[in-house]
Amino acid sequence: MTELHGTRVVPRTSEPGDIPALAALRATSEVAVYWRGGPDLTADVAEDLADPDSR
Repeated sequence: MTELHGTRVVPRTSEPGDIPALAALRATSEVAVYWRGGPDLTADVAEDLADPDSR
């Protein structure tokens, strides 16, 4: 995988510790209209992180 580096940020692959923050982002109306999600966004994010095809 190609690594990107910016002057202010270095993106990285999501990790299990990121699940709460990612679920909170998905819960916002601005993101929810574009990203799938059921009643348990934490479980949805964990499922996506476990799927190697979604990285």
